[in-house]
Amino acid sequence: MARACRADVGADLAAVLDGRAGGVPLFVEELLAAEDPGSHVPDGLADLLAGRVATLPAPARRCLDAAAVLGERFDWRLLPAVTALPDADVADALRAAVGAGIVETTRDDGFRFHHALGRDAVLAAMLPPDRAELARRALTAVEAAHPGLEGTWCDVAADLALRGGDTARAAAVLVEAGRRNLARGALGSAESVLGRARELAGEDSTEIDELLSRTLVLAGKTAAAVVVTTRMIDRLRADGAAAARVATAELRLAEAHTTAGDWAAAEQHLDRARRLTSDPELRLQIAATGARVALDDSRFDDARRLAHEALDGADAAPDVRCAALTVLGRIARRDDPAAAEELFTRARRTAEAAGLPVAAARAAEELAIGDVQESLRVDRLSEARARAAALGDVGVVAVLDLQAAAIHNSRWEAEAAVAAAERCIAASRRFRLATLPKGLVLGAVAHDYLADRATSDAWLDEALALAPDDTHLRGEVSGARAYRAIAAADDTRALALLDEAMASFAARPNEVTGSPVVGCWLLVRTALDPARPPGPPDPITNRWNRGLARFADAVVLGRAGNARAAVAAFDDADAILREPVPVGWFRLQARRIVAGAALADGWGDPAVWAAQDLPVLEARGLDRSAAALRGIMRRAGVAVPRRGRGDAEVPQPLRALGVTSRETDVLLLVAEGCGNREIAERLFLSPRTVEKHVERLLAKTGSQRRAELVAAATRLLGP
Repeated sequence: MARACRADVGADLAAVLDGRAGGVPLFVEELLAAEDPGSHVPDGLADLLAGRVATLPAPARRCLDAAAVLGERFDWRLLPAVTALPDADVADALRAAVGAGIVETTRDDGFRFHHALGRDAVLAAMLPPDRAELARRALTAVEAAHPGLEGTWCDVAADLALRGGDTARAAAVLVEAGRRNLARGALGSAESVLGRARELAGEDSTEIDELLSRTLVLAGKTAAAVVVTTRMIDRLRADGAAAARVATAELRLAEAHTTAGDWAAAEQHLDRARRLTSDPELRLQIAATGARVALDDSRFDDARRLAHEALDGADAAPDVRCAALTVLGRIARRDDPAAAEELFTRARRTAEAAGLPVAAARAAEELAIGDVQESLRVDRLSEARARAAALGDVGVVAVLDLQAAAIHNSRWEAEAAVAAAERCIAASRRFRLATLPKGLVLGAVAHDYLADRATSDAWLDEALALAPDDTHLRGEVSGARAYRAIAAADDTRALALLDEAMASFAARPNEVTGSPVVGCWLLVRTALDPARPPGPPDPITNRWNRGLARFADAVVLGRAGNARAAVAAFDDADAILREPVPVGWFRLQARRIVAGAALADGWGDPAVWAAQDLPVLEARGLDRSAAALRGIMRRAGVAVPRRGRGDAEVPQPLRALGVTSRETDVLLLVAEGCGNREIAERLFLSPRTVEKHVERLLAKTGSQRRAELVAAATRLLGP
């Protein structure tokens, strides 16, 4: 209804309307028309309520005022202390207010105002001095009844202190609320209340900034964390604070830069922290953070050494142990998934025993990532993401969205992969996270699956521009472009790109075993270069690379004349990529490549494999891959099912010129700049047949030369 009245109703305004108007159309309209919908009380409601309140006895009106100060829902047990009325009078007052329809009972034996605006109207009718006095009395009553201000009482107390005019007390209460929210892992709530506390505290906010810095770092909000922490360090130095406090702040700044992917800056601040302190516990924290920086910067030996230093220290706190175990688990995942799982499980148990919800959620994240790389079960990632989102850990949420994009790509679920990549990209842009370039690459792969080449190219170009010196990312970009060539059955082009990718990976060894680029390179190079089948560049641990490597084994065995072993290897590879959830795109492309090698070397049933996969590739619109399978079937002497004379759909402008489907196939490759011999290889035709098709295309399009035909193709084929 709100959007029917006003088109610019955003999420924040919608929440205000939902909370205050209670779905009453008249109130929605009045609030939308108000200058401040968050505080406006409609005149009609104010008049109605004033009339009802006027009929109540004085003690009931006093109780209503006190209840309004306490909140929309209020603890009636506090009213005697706030109003200085006897219990019996308070009970009579509540009966009268219920009878007048102003308040109502709740299921937990409490009371609340019948309507949120009713409470606001009562507050608005009070004189400011009376409202402030009641708030001060209410704060005293709340602190007496709840000395620890447990749960939401901390927020209630802060609100009462503000209404009572005691901003210093309100700030102190909010700081305590922020500290408690941080301890229980409610990072979003902690950030909110600490931000309010800082506004109230003004210049006296160093303690608040220390808590806020820790909150923002844990939440992965790197840009804000850098601003707050840098400001805090400047103030600490100006005030001559103890070296340990400054060192802790430098450590926080290093953690923020690590999450942002700025490892040089992280090392700079870690070095400052080391020089400032000799405290054993703090130095172990520095070692744990240094291990994470080294790991992310691909310095595995340094990462392992620093992680063991932190883990084995006698003064290591539980959070330090969790961080060190997580680093060691990520290193182990490169070649020993079972050891990695054990380390992540230890980290989670350590965190749970120490009451560290954020550390526990991050260990669970790593366990989920390890599991899904084998099972491809997206629900496990979704569960881990929900836990991280509930804590407000935007950094972990972005990583899990990144993983989801990778898994959806592996499952050949392009739309879901794009959605996950876009979530990762949006969070990475907003909070300056290191996940942005990889999110763009995975999203580009998904857009290629959807035949959206323009978006794919734009995202790959942006990824490279963001991290031009990241050789691992450069390899992933080359790999993404190789996938496009593989889909077009241009395996020679794909191999050149895959070689580029592996050269980039070799320039600075990184966690490349998780990338399908490695398995694709292994298979394509083995299939296209009989003289030198490569060995794996790294331990092959994850499922898709194990399957692709086993397909490469089949090619090598078949080429050596061991047909039975080659077929067994083919069946093994196919099972790895098929169960429990198919690694769809990679499996079918691998089968196509191996079928071509098997036909050439005389082993297996390449024509049968091609016939099995042809309908799937056709249904998915992979016309070039489908044409390659038809070529295999023709060369094997098997009848080929045809959808028509060619594979491409003929656009209307070409149909009007009498261009056939096969001629459209040829024209598409002419437009790409391919020569006749390359077109013949790509479409599995003879060069002479291609020449005839080109001659007919020149005549039908009215072109005199090949350059004119390319221009005509661009015009007639459309974007």
